[in-house]
Amino acid sequence: MRALARGGVTLYASSADRPLKFSAWKTGRPRAGEVSKGASPVIVSGVDTIDISQGSTEVFALHHTEFAERQHLLTDIHTILLRSARPPHVRAAYLFSPIGQAPQVYWLYQRN
Repeated sequence: MRALARGGVTLYASSADRPLKFSAWKTGRPRAGEVSKGASPVIVSGVDTIDISQGSTEVFALHHTEFAERQHLLTDIHTILLRSARPPHVRAAYLFSPIGQAPQVYWLYQRN
């Protein structure tokens, strides 16, 4: 899922997203939003990528709409649309921690 804001895009990625895993397997290429186990998400310049894998709890779910099942993430999308606040740790430091260094930085979702 991506949330558009003036001047940027936010992509919520998850290692539990089964439809993305299937798409990557089918095409033989990594997909934006996919996080392989033990790896970082696909990072694209100009896109704030947030790894929300820690929010995945259900064993048999598809996890393709994980962002919509967490109030914290819905609030984040609301903040993006209202204030265009970027990057993620600026609008919600208690939720997102930066991982890596520019230009290969992404954010890790800290809460379930």
